[in-house]
Amino acid sequence: MFGITQVHERWLQRQADMEWHMLVLYLQTEKQAVKKIDLSAKTMKWQLENTETLTFTLENDKLMLKATNGGNITLLHDIVSKDSYFEKKKTTIHWFLVKQGHGLYEIKT
Repeated sequence: MFGITQVHERWLQRQADMEWHMLVLYLQTEKQAVKKIDLSAKTMKWQLENTETLTFTLENDKLMLKATNGGNITLLHDIVSKDSYFEKKKTTIHWFLVKQGHGLYEIKT
């Protein structure tokens, strides 16, 4: 039973690592096309050069991405929304995300 628990925990960690990897790749790809950013503590909107809007929202225990074309994607799971937020510092947007059981992560865009 102990071995099964360890395998499951390793699998969960790999899933979490993959989520962060995919998020960072996505941000690197889309950041080049951002024309304007609107920001609140729990929501961030990126207006792209092609007039599409991407909305990042902290909902319950997820970081969600909603596109104007109607698609919704869960980017990260196990986010502690009450402690996570977006903040503008000078010309940089900081994402402060608290992941359940893993602590605080900061992303600068």
